[in-house]
Amino acid sequence: MKIRFTKGQGKRDTLAAVRDDGTTTWSTVQEGFMSHDLMHYAVETTLGYKQAFYGLLAAGYTIQSFGERDPATGRTPVLPLDAHHAENTVAILWLHRSEDQWPTPAALDDMLAQACAQFDLPPPPAITAGQLSLIHALFHDLCCRWADLPPGRSIEVEFPLKDNAGVSE
Repeated sequence: MKIRFTKGQGKRDTLAAVRDDGTTTWSTVQEGFMSHDLMHYAVETTLGYKQAFYGLLAAGYTIQSFGERDPATGRTPVLPLDAHHAENTVAILWLHRSEDQWPTPAALDDMLAQACAQFDLPPPPAITAGQLSLIHALFHDLCCRWADLPPGRSIEVEFPLKDNAGVSE
């Protein structure tokens, strides 16, 4: 699947996913929120999540379906454990994105365990220092590319990431 992050030109930024079968899903992105989606990419590709946000988009979910409620029950869709683990990891790291130091792997694991416990979910596997470093490097690279991107242009990435390649402009 190709994921396209497009900087708005007189309009809002957009996130689009073009699946391998040619079908697409896309949405405008709230101002200042594209870095959250870039963080999802860094976390999901580094940690190998196949059933989190981007993996579910590849499998046929639409971006809008994540917020939709079942009219009969009023509930949102039940998501796989990967999706919860990825979202919690992204939320914690995204909150620390502008700080000089991210949490240590041990501190991150503790925060993830606490976040998961609130929803009676098991915590994700421990995140290593190497994985955390790779997430940081990829996120930083994508954010730099995004900051330098002229309006109307896109960054396109591949999901799942293959052989540490796939990022282009």
